[in-house]
Amino acid sequence: MKISKKLILGAVAGTLALGGAIPLATTTSNTVTAATTTNKLKLAHGAYVYNKAGKPLRTYRGSTWKTHLKKGATVKFTGAIEPAERNSKHFFLLDDDNYNQSWLPYKQIKGQYYYGIGAGGYIKASNVSQIAGKPLYTSEATVTIKDNFTNKPYAVGIGKDKTTIKNGKTFKVDRITSVSSDPEDLIEYRVSGTTNAFILTDSVKTKPRQNLKVYTKYTYISFLQTADTYDNYGSKRATSLIHSTFLPGDMYPVEELTYLWIPSENKAELFYLLKYSWEPFTLSSPANYTGNPGYGDGLVYVKADNTKYVSGSFLKPDNTPEQAQIEAKTATSADKEELQKLISQAKNIPTKMLEAATNRNYHYKYILQFAKDTIKSTTASISAVKKVVFLLDQAQNDVINKTKEQDEIDNILDGTTPYINTTPGFYTKNRK
Repeated sequence: MKISKKLILGAVAGTLALGGAIPLATTTSNTVTAATTTNKLKLAHGAYVYNKAGKPLRTYRGSTWKTHLKKGATVKFTGAIEPAERNSKHFFLLDDDNYNQSWLPYKQIKGQYYYGIGAGGYIKASNVSQIAGKPLYTSEATVTIKDNFTNKPYAVGIGKDKTTIKNGKTFKVDRITSVSSDPEDLIEYRVSGTTNAFILTDSVKTKPRQNLKVYTKYTYISFLQTADTYDNYGSKRATSLIHSTFLPGDMYPVEELTYLWIPSENKAELFYLLKYSWEPFTLSSPANYTGNPGYGDGLVYVKADNTKYVSGSFLKPDNTPEQAQIEAKTATSADKEELQKLISQAKNIPTKMLEAATNRNYHYKYILQFAKDTIKSTTASISAVKKVVFLLDQAQNDVINKTKEQDEIDNILDGTTPYINTTPGFYTKNRK
């Protein structure tokens, strides 16, 4: 019996070790639902009560209130939570889709942010952990590097993002990520203004009081229930193999959100295309689904209705239901012409360029082979051919335009996952 640690999110989950649950999303909701249940703030840290000029009050609401509130205390706020333009506020809430944002309007006084609590009183937003029962996020936080046993500076990041880390130095950080499929393993903060400079959370003295958004290079989804996988025709794939389905709480990277036509039901449904499903399974993931350890499974999909968005680019459908119906037909030779041209272009790529053991070369090798198989197939749909054209063209451009520096960046970013640590050992799953 193999044990695999799990991070269960959203309605299934508890809280992050860093303070708060990661809200999850549907693929369609854009509504603000943050503050209909309660109008209270919860404190992450002890907080003084200030006046509108940012000066600590000696008395507040007469003798019935203290002017210093303890960590964990709750207090009513004034005003109402409102929709916010994405990434426009320093403190914000994530809506139920985990993508759009809302905020409780704050007052800025001398560079500090304050929430009103009525009767002329304000508390610093930096001391708040939750608003209306939802975790408070910050666009940026400051961390200080703690002493390490070597006391020697070291570098993180590649190229223009290269950053020297040394004891006592402070950094602005704007994202958090895991660099391992083990949710009790390496967790890092991203240095603000960079894409690939990360600092281990264990290297900082005090963790941010508010949540930081999760960063991953790829789009990750979480499964709400046990979910089957499907082929390009919207037909359910065989589930006789061990780990051939997803379980509730599993997370997995995806490539595209697309409509597939299901002839047996005479309708189109939204599906996610699993990332690199056409390659031998090498993805580091604690998900129940493991894919084919051999060559790969081709284009493998999951129904979007069974999932919620977690992190990475927020995907939108790349076609319409009407297009899905038209493109469900078997591809003809004419439909494959563009794909054949791309395959032919592979001969123009210098062999030496493909010899290096890089992620880009690896992915190109397998999508090229899958493209050749698709050309030979007598059953491939127009939709499948178009998908392979897109994937091969993307991989080909990645290979042609790669540099040594970009390869190093790929090695950093490709490992980013949303497997952020919850209570160690609490979420576990038995696997045969």
